[in-house]
Amino acid sequence: VAGMASALLGVGLFPPLINRLISAFGWRAAFLTLGLLVLVVMVPVGGLLFRDRPELFGLTPDGDPPRLPKKDGSSVLETDWTLEEARTTSAFWLVASGLATIAMLITGLHFHAISIFADSGLHRTVAADIFFPIAATTALVTLISGVLKDRFGIQYLLAASLALLGVCLILATHLTSFPMALVYGITMGVTAGLFQMVSGVVWADLFGRTSLGSISGLATTLVVMGSALGPLPLGYAHDLMGGYHEALMIASALPFGLAVATLFMRTPVR
Repeated sequence: VAGMASALLGVGLFPPLINRLISAFGWRAAFLTLGLLVLVVMVPVGGLLFRDRPELFGLTPDGDPPRLPKKDGSSVLETDWTLEEARTTSAFWLVASGLATIAMLITGLHFHAISIFADSGLHRTVAADIFFPIAATTALVTLISGVLKDRFGIQYLLAASLALLGVCLILATHLTSFPMALVYGITMGVTAGLFQMVSGVVWADLFGRTSLGSISGLATTLVVMGSALGPLPLGYAHDLMGGYHEALMIASALPFGLAVATLFMRTPVR
């Protein structure tokens, strides 16, 4: 539910808004406007509404009792891992690699969106407007995948996100019409929705909450590094090869390979 707002506002509203602000007033005025929005709106919202662990307020996650009943009538406590324990497991590195790869390639596709669309003969306005179906699909899939996560293993949703990202990279080489661009946007939205849900719950799901800050901190560092590196290879590919097509096809092998590996991932057990 929380991810829906992020998708609709962050992905659906702001790319078209920024595109129109830049066209009307220039990029400096557009960025000044965005900066003021963050300071005036989001800083007070964060300061007034943010809360930490529910136990600090006499609550438990999802309103559940501290000891959760099992089907056989017994009960188990939440299993907590330290950072040192978590980073010795193959599951940590496989999930972190998968999330970093998705962040890297999606960021690359977003940064070069206008150029990728232009290579296929589509106008920059189409590239900006396609973010709305991406956002709508992301919001819907985030909600649905949250329900699916409660019924299936996290690795299946991560594998699906990786496989669909590979499909996105291939579709990006065939953006010859608006319908194809729409299919690309919807596929991207499904990928992003699954990624958003998985990245939001996977570390607590696998390793508990006691060391969640340090575990997710290391994982997030890897994801942000991947995101930062994403645009650079595509930029070099465009300069050296005169286009993105070959680089996108080669890059699609990485998420497809990780998707297969993720399917065989085992939940870490002490």
